[in-house]
Amino acid sequence: MSWAWPEVALGFALVDWLFIIVDKQKWRALTKPFVILALLAGFSLADGWLGRTHWFGLGLLFCLLGDILMLMPPRFFIPAVAAFLTGFGFYSFGFIQGTPVSRGSLTYTITGAVLIAVIDYFGFGQLQRGLLKRPGQRWFRIPLFIYQMGISLMVISALYSLQDPNVSPLAGWLFLPGAILLFVSDGLLAYNRFVRPIPRGRLIATIPYHLGQIALITGVMLRG
Repeated sequence: MSWAWPEVALGFALVDWLFIIVDKQKWRALTKPFVILALLAGFSLADGWLGRTHWFGLGLLFCLLGDILMLMPPRFFIPAVAAFLTGFGFYSFGFIQGTPVSRGSLTYTITGAVLIAVIDYFGFGQLQRGLLKRPGQRWFRIPLFIYQMGISLMVISALYSLQDPNVSPLAGWLFLPGAILLFVSDGLLAYNRFVRPIPRGRLIATIPYHLGQIALITGVMLRG
């Protein structure tokens, strides 16, 4: 993958963050989707659709759909969440493809899964309490739980794939932090929306999302 494409994606991300700061939401109709479009362009030109990495191309397409739906009126929030969940599901499937199973990889992954489960337990508890204070949104507890499990599985899958002997240290240190950044971004977004507003919450949740996508896809393409 040409290093120019992650740089182009980062350029669009920086402009998108600026539009959030100056509260120009309508202008984000171009900048927010173009971050993923730039990654898709680099991914496609690097023959990412060939072999096991094609799952990440599908994931990018659904994340692009989620970004577009997020920019639309609130009634599109649930379809956007469904699109992101599907995209992260494709990421998870892509990570585990071709990774050999071994006792060491399972032990390593289970340790990480326990840590993620602890984070989920306390984080989801806060979200549950926040939703209980909003009678009209209590029904969202189940979709939120499913989504949280989905993105947690993506992080665990990324961790598991590090045991693949064909994954270089540079690739691993890009796509694993990328997956973690996406996990953090969604946690911040949910907290800001359902528990209590965070100062500059939209910006604080968007920055790790963009950085996570850029790092993840760059690492995947280096992984091959």
